[in-house]
Amino acid sequence: MKTRSDFEILSDTEQYDIYKHIQKNRLNLLKYQCTKHRPKDPNQTQVQSLLKWYPGLTKRISQTILRYYLNRGYFNLTNLEIAACIPPKTGTSNWQRSFLRLSKNITVERAYRLEGNALYQGIKRVSFNENHVKYRDIIIGLLKKLKYRKEVVPAYPEEDQQEHVMKIFDYLNDKTRFSSRILNVRNPFERLVSAYNSKFSRIKTREGKNKPVNSIFRQFSPYYNHINLKFNKEKVNLTTHYVPFRSFLEFIIEEDQHNSLRQMNIHWAPIYRLSFPCEVDWTSITSTEYLSQESLWYFNSVNYTNIAIPTRDVVNRYKIKSGRKKRGSEEIPENTEIQEDENDVNCIENGVCGLVHLPYAKQETIDHFKTLPKEVQVGIYKVYELDFELFGYSPEEYINL
Repeated sequence: MKTRSDFEILSDTEQYDIYKHIQKNRLNLLKYQCTKHRPKDPNQTQVQSLLKWYPGLTKRISQTILRYYLNRGYFNLTNLEIAACIPPKTGTSNWQRSFLRLSKNITVERAYRLEGNALYQGIKRVSFNENHVKYRDIIIGLLKKLKYRKEVVPAYPEEDQQEHVMKIFDYLNDKTRFSSRILNVRNPFERLVSAYNSKFSRIKTREGKNKPVNSIFRQFSPYYNHINLKFNKEKVNLTTHYVPFRSFLEFIIEEDQHNSLRQMNIHWAPIYRLSFPCEVDWTSITSTEYLSQESLWYFNSVNYTNIAIPTRDVVNRYKIKSGRKKRGSEEIPENTEIQEDENDVNCIENGVCGLVHLPYAKQETIDHFKTLPKEVQVGIYKVYELDFELFGYSPEEYINL
């Protein structure tokens, strides 16, 4: 199996030609893997070929899923001539902050303090129409015997649905509209741990309240109940998370095997299902592991200088400065002393970043996976195998196949 190392040479130097070399080889790897996994058949339409990645689907339901995933994963930045696919748990919020800096011409401080609707609705997404699948209906439908509610499926004739799918790919590949089409990827296992920590970690209760009052808790509580009932066989009671990590993975494995619709929550669905990587003529592929440096190179390549995607720590530092609550923490005292990190300041304000792997992600992922039984390790790898192959990641750092 060809991996990223067969195509890509990384260097400690921070020259722009290194970035161009990395991009050339990542794009070549993706084209190679697309040809391998999706050979062109002259007797099939593009949609028919695409459905091979969703075995067991009816054509009608599959179009609904395609539209739903496309709407959730793509950002439409026509004023910047950028089409961006930034799947959840690949730094999506911080990408949006940087896009807002450019498209709305707002200050760094204001962009980094944005949260909620001001952040998540600030950038236009690619969409077919106003009748796309509702997120809450997806969750409820998945957990009711993994079937959709009838009203979730729009009443479009099959031919119209296929036309919609083709139109969105034509739209994204229109070079007169988008001079840049960027896909951001992440190691599948690190992304899984990130999803687990952000959606399944215990949320602090408000004073005087018995249950958390939090949008994440409300949205994902059906998962907590379902996973613990079916997969937490030893009834492990955790103080840090609502469900054990192993139970979370076993849920995903079964969901992938037995859900005939092949539909997953976007926060842990494989990136290839969210991005449709073989249908879009990408100009850049960045990796979350080295995002500050690579995003700086990327924005320079499209003539936006001295801007980079901030790390989580940088955004939290701005929140502390403004007295805001950083994610997953208690309120910050007013007299908190801010320790400036020279590397972060240089990266964000002066455009100088080091090519360093996310400091908190890799070891945490190793710790989560090293104690898993072999069958769970192999099972979860199979779910994300295409992500590993298409984007050149190796699972060997985390599991032994």
